Amino acid sequence: MNRIEALRYRQAIIQAAHQLPDEVAMDVPLLFEPYHNDRAYETGDRFRYEDEAYEVVQAHTSQEDWNPDELPALYRRLRTTIEEWVQPQGAHDAYNTGDRVTWNGSTWESEIDNNVWEPGTTGWKII
Repeated sequence: MNRIEALRYRQAIIQAAHQLPDEVAMDVPLLFEPYHNDRAYETGDRFRYEDEAYEVVQAHTSQEDWNPDELPALYRRLRTTIEEWVQPQGAHDAYNTGDRVTWNGSTWESEIDNNVWEPGTTGWKII
């Protein structure tokens, strides 16, 4: 295989990786390009940061002090573990459509973006 063919295969793998469901993608972070500062990211882009797979939730140009593990307003770590609901402090850590949490013994899924309400009230459905 020559260099051009190898680059084409790599590009095809990267494109396919972006279509993987979260529960698969989270187990293969090496399929994603590493996170870079000063890069324009589009909503839905996936990348690798500290051996974890992440997805961009808001288009932006990355900055050195915008670490993916600290900015849920810009990035979402791919995971299937459903965590206990925590009251968001504002838009920066609000739940988005499809986010799942446990609360009062049930699993809930947000039906809206920027959801700051307690499960069982506005914008949640039990699953």
